[in-house]
Amino acid sequence: MDIDEVYKDIGEFGPFQQKIFWSLSLMQIFCAFHNIHNVYIGAEPSFKCIHGDKILNSCLKNNVPCDRYAFPGDDFSSIVSEWNLICDQGYKADLVQSFYMAGFLIGSFLFGFIADSYGRRCVLYSTAFGVSLMTILSVMAPSYTVYVTLRCVTGMLSAGFGMVSFTYTSEVIGQSKRGFMAITFPVMFAVGIAMYSLIAWFFRDWRYLALVTATPGVVGFYFYCSVPESPRWLFSQGRVPEAETVLETIALKNRGHAPNKAVQLRESSAEDVGHTKQKQPGIMAAFKHPELRRRTLNNMYTWFVNCCVYYGLTIGAGNLGSDMYISVALSGLIEIPAYFATWLFLDRIGRRPSFTWTMMVAAVVCMSIMALPDGYPNIRTALALCGKIGISVSFCIAWVYAAEMYPTNIRNKAMSVCNMTARLGGIFSPLILAVGRSHPSLDFLVFGAMTFLAALVSMRLPETANVPMPETIDDLDRPRSSERETILGAAITEDKLKLLEGEIGALEYEDAEVHT
Repeated sequence: MDIDEVYKDIGEFGPFQQKIFWSLSLMQIFCAFHNIHNVYIGAEPSFKCIHGDKILNSCLKNNVPCDRYAFPGDDFSSIVSEWNLICDQGYKADLVQSFYMAGFLIGSFLFGFIADSYGRRCVLYSTAFGVSLMTILSVMAPSYTVYVTLRCVTGMLSAGFGMVSFTYTSEVIGQSKRGFMAITFPVMFAVGIAMYSLIAWFFRDWRYLALVTATPGVVGFYFYCSVPESPRWLFSQGRVPEAETVLETIALKNRGHAPNKAVQLRESSAEDVGHTKQKQPGIMAAFKHPELRRRTLNNMYTWFVNCCVYYGLTIGAGNLGSDMYISVALSGLIEIPAYFATWLFLDRIGRRPSFTWTMMVAAVVCMSIMALPDGYPNIRTALALCGKIGISVSFCIAWVYAAEMYPTNIRNKAMSVCNMTARLGGIFSPLILAVGRSHPSLDFLVFGAMTFLAALVSMRLPETANVPMPETIDDLDRPRSSERETILGAAITEDKLKLLEGEIGALEYEDAEVHT
């Protein structure tokens, strides 16, 4: 038997698997806390600039530093008031998020390698502990330099936990439930954005707020004591007896008794897996074939833009002029219907039109915000939320769409390239927002122009709805017959969707969710 057949026998989504699934799903809420950590902890409170005998309510012209700053309001505190990140030093507050995303990029590669080499379980509990430890240390940071360094390390650990938790969950549940998982994780992330706004409203001191985000570390104890290693990972490493033991343990905890017959995996399949891995093309194969190169370069840019604009609209929601807490909470809640709408768009109008037009909506809305005169904060917020819906849907589509257009033997590697460029977009997003502080609404012009160009570029991508997925690079050179595609597409749609659920579940991902 292979592992999917075993799951059908012992339970694809039994009580023990549900326990793991929901614990890791709920942890995406805390992942969201860290990803938008700087929205409130790096927010700028009201201040007064004291220069000589003058007391001003704004910065001096030409970025001339004030002699000192006073923060008379007691609304909230942040790292801005802690280290006077005002006026000519204001860019440093935005730079914290860029360093966090840089750590996120590094952690995606580092912990992906560790998880593949040493197992999923050790990464889960070590990164859960690590995120909490780094967050607690950041609360006690004596200087800005120490703080930003700790946030970079936190980003690395957070990336490891988020990515491996997605992979691990997909490996301990049955194939038929992976589609449900693919929706649940980003939905929980969106809920986390809204919850963080509520928590920030209660905890106005940035140190107490940071400590709240350190609480997930206790989950590390749970994974260390209660959760077994991924049976799929053990099987891929040739550790078949251990994989069989884990599967029997899952059956025992699901049913309350051992399975009727002993679990016996085909050891030859494990050997075939190892043999197949040796024949896999390298990551540069995504650039050597002309058609793959065109698709990869196209996806690299569209993923960069989607991640950049997604985090730009999320983090920038607090700078729209309306209530900071309500704006950010709404920007998270608005993603939930967007994710469910994604599957409706994919089935009804196809991949490419859905991808292109949702980006076009986000582009037009962002540029409309720039054209809006001052004094309309509520309208600005409403437009930004519309843009957030568009970019959330397109970013979610990007995962499914890209997975379908690459051959099976290079899919994971090509998706890793796309994910890397997406994280680069996350690094640049706070820097673009920093430009908007000194030149109001210019950040939305940049976001709109980038997204409009990405929408145009995406029109060159192939449609993949109801089209057989390529298995090898050689399949791309075969002529495409529309009649053949229609017949085959109709015949294999159900199998293709099931295969995609398995492929996407195995990808070492963030946003998202989704957005992840």
